[in-house]
Amino acid sequence: MISTRHEKLGRCNSDELYKIIESLNPDVIFEEIPPRFFHEFYVYKSRRNLETDAIDAYITNHKIDQVPVDSDNIDPEEFIKNYSIVNKRIEGLADKIGFDYRSLIDLNNRLIATQGFAYLNSEKCIKIHRELNETIKTGLRKINNERLLQTNEVLKNTHEQRENKMLENIYTYGETHQYKNAIFTIGAGHRTSIIQKIPAFQKATQVKLKWSFYTH
Repeated sequence: MISTRHEKLGRCNSDELYKIIESLNPDVIFEEIPPRFFHEFYVYKSRRNLETDAIDAYITNHKIDQVPVDSDNIDPEEFIKNYSIVNKRIEGLADKIGFDYRSLIDLNNRLIATQGFAYLNSEKCIKIHRELNETIKTGLRKINNERLLQTNEVLKNTHEQRENKMLENIYTYGETHQYKNAIFTIGAGHRTSIIQKIPAFQKATQVKLKWSFYTH
């Protein structure tokens, strides 16, 4: 599993991700995109992000199976809108909560820009994401706006649905396909919860995958 982000920032870019993919030489790449958008990314090229740019370059010279594993039942535009609503409210708080949130965002971006994938796949990144989540929870309790709380619950449920679907699709693929080496590109914000969910999926299926988590 490689923790990534969808937009380039400094040393976190498609060229660096390409190098990582090449070094791992996968037979299969599981991608954090919904199957219904696959052709838009790789055939019509009407959508793109950091990961698909790297993978698109890689498949030019390598034969692999590409497996889009995200949920087709989620509206990405609606998800982004709700995410923006919650985070902008916390960011705009004129108190210590807002200051802490802005400081953590700045630190996160600075480390992404200077350290790239080494940071995104580190314990430091997990710690900062945990602190960001706690700051958001504290801010939401202070604001105490029912609609905002409901929006955040929708976000949490959407995260759960997507992560469960992605792991389900990875294990389902393993039931009918044999391969030696695969990678799973996933946004760094999912890293902790995906790792926590894996043991349950390992127990629930006869497909036993040997997971490793990329570190630079």
